[in-house]
Amino acid sequence: MPQGADEPDGEKSGFDADAALEVATVTENANLISDVVAHPQDMPCLRELTFSNPSQRREEITERLEVLESKGVIETVEAATDEQGPADPGEFYRLTDKARDLFDEHGLWPEDPWKRLYERVKKPEEIQELEAVERPDA
Repeated sequence: MPQGADEPDGEKSGFDADAALEVATVTENANLISDVVAHPQDMPCLRELTFSNPSQRREEITERLEVLESKGVIETVEAATDEQGPADPGEFYRLTDKARDLFDEHGLWPEDPWKRLYERVKKPEEIQELEAVERPDA
């Protein structure tokens, strides 16, 4: 096995930091990452991301989330089905631990300023209700 193929703890990573940074710094993707970081529970749902990114169609956001997930930047977290009501989202999006570590290392997306900015955004009642939905502990 080539040197450096394993993480210091011996687990194979599969995370390509350069590829993650490349996709994360595309403006539209960076906007989505900002919304994930800024979210009060660190896990927005698709409707919240759609609200925060009105210049992007829902389909575009979904495609971008898939790309970010394929590069290990974000992960999808399924809502617990027994807690899900008719208006509740089925899944949420959050940064992976590896992406958070990478961004911290490069001074990207520090949580406090993004959360302060997000708090100032005037949100309709639907979005406020979605923000309050309990997220899974996954």
